[in-house]
Amino acid sequence: MTPIRDQGQCGSCVSFGSVAALEPAELIKHHNPGKNLDLSEAFLFFCHKGVTGGNCTAGWNVNSAMASLQGTGTVDEKCFPYADHQQPCKPCPDWATRLTKITAWHTITATSSMKDWIANHGPLATCFTVYQDFDAYHTGVYHHVSGALRGGHCVCCVGYSDTLQAWVCKNSWGTGWGQSGFFFIA
Repeated sequence: MTPIRDQGQCGSCVSFGSVAALEPAELIKHHNPGKNLDLSEAFLFFCHKGVTGGNCTAGWNVNSAMASLQGTGTVDEKCFPYADHQQPCKPCPDWATRLTKITAWHTITATSSMKDWIANHGPLATCFTVYQDFDAYHTGVYHHVSGALRGGHCVCCVGYSDTLQAWVCKNSWGTGWGQSGFFFIA
């Protein structure tokens, strides 16, 4: 896995969840687990073409993010660093030579298919409904208990525990949140 990132105050979680799934997929594909791969969430979020969304206030749609990763792709973080506010699309001059793309993507909804994908291919970008009590998560298996609906949230599902009946996910709220940036969800 690549390190936990922090999306800050921008509603860019879809970009973070999608890039968090792409980075280890690239490391697996190239048999290079020790490489420090850091792809640009900002490029994916602010430089996409022909899809809607990608602004800090409104967030984005995971299908549009995946279509953009398949179409244009994203560059490395050094080419277009992330800041947690609305950014103009201004990547480095040689950005077109620094793209990483996916060849295909598809939606997986069955639990057994999700487990199979994670075990045989790597992490998944996934989205779910978030309630206020999710902000206070520290440890254990999260399930909604109280608090109002906040909206949608996208993360990277990196594994599962049959014992806990839970998914293991990588969030984009920094290492100070949850279990050093990770969490279990029922």
